[in-house]
Amino acid sequence: MQSSSDLPSDEDLIGYLLNGLDDDERFRLERMLVADAKLKQRLEDLSELLLPIENVKEDAFEPGHTLVDRTMELIRVYDRPVKERDPKPLVAGLSAVVDAAHRTVRIAWVDSLALVAAGVTLLCVLLPSVWYTREESRRFACSNNLREIGESLQRFADTDQRHQFPKIETQGPMSFAGVYVVKLHEAGLLGSTQLLWCPTNPRSSFEVSVPSTTQLMQAPLDIRDSWQRFVGGSYAYNLGIIENGIYRTPCSTEADVPILGDMICEDDIKANLKPVIHGCNITNILYSDGKVRAIKLPSLSSTNLSSNAPTTKKGIDSGSITDVIDHPYLNRSFINAAGLDSNDWCLGPSYRSPLSTR
Repeated sequence: MQSSSDLPSDEDLIGYLLNGLDDDERFRLERMLVADAKLKQRLEDLSELLLPIENVKEDAFEPGHTLVDRTMELIRVYDRPVKERDPKPLVAGLSAVVDAAHRTVRIAWVDSLALVAAGVTLLCVLLPSVWYTREESRRFACSNNLREIGESLQRFADTDQRHQFPKIETQGPMSFAGVYVVKLHEAGLLGSTQLLWCPTNPRSSFEVSVPSTTQLMQAPLDIRDSWQRFVGGSYAYNLGIIENGIYRTPCSTEADVPILGDMICEDDIKANLKPVIHGCNITNILYSDGKVRAIKLPSLSSTNLSSNAPTTKKGIDSGSITDVIDHPYLNRSFINAAGLDSNDWCLGPSYRSPLSTR
């Protein structure tokens, strides 16, 4: 009979049930089970105790074939510097979402600044060119207006016995520079009244109402004043000269006589201001030969104004420099009125009388 020390323990029996014993121990235990009924009963009891565990046992986890590759990729991502990592959070969580949001905001802000800087740089490059192109386009349109009006003035002079351009009266309702428009209109030589406005003038879309001589003579004073002020549009006409005590208007046979040009305020000229019409201090002027030149106005000093000395100007015509005698908008006495001799022609706005003493 076996002693109690020779009998297998419960751990040995459980190891047997779970196939955890080696071959020698398993064979020895099986011989004991055959000879000992109580040992066999104990084995059956332990087997029943293990049944609940077997019933709830889950399937063993079988790792996928890409587990190693994915693990190594994560190691490489976290091994890189922070700036090189994917901004998308790898772990779903509040802190990860906040960090990703902060990174996104920083990236968006930097991108916005870069976009704004690029836009400002582009504007700095393009705006001067655009501005210059627009100014040149307006100056060219103004030159075309003056040329078309010049053709009408030339046809008017061709029909005159003395080849004179439209005459301004020295007194009465017809004593204003813009009367040349009235006379061209009555002669059927004036085209569209839109030609009377320089494109740089804010009134360039303004429709001029051209009266007849009879309407001017019979109109009330306020209506007549309105016609005199606006009928000449935005251009200044030659105010004529007083030669040997006799007033006369220029002839088409005379050379280098300014006939029509952009209107410039006399007060601005005397204040030595630089009008911005077609560039700083530049104005378009139509001459008696039918050519339009861009003239740079001279600077008037207090010495000029006090000494009544003639001034000399420089004209710009297709890049060349041409001498121009006297100021195109002031006579030798520095007044916007009729000139004092045949070399002293000047231009006046529509409302200006040739014998103005202002």
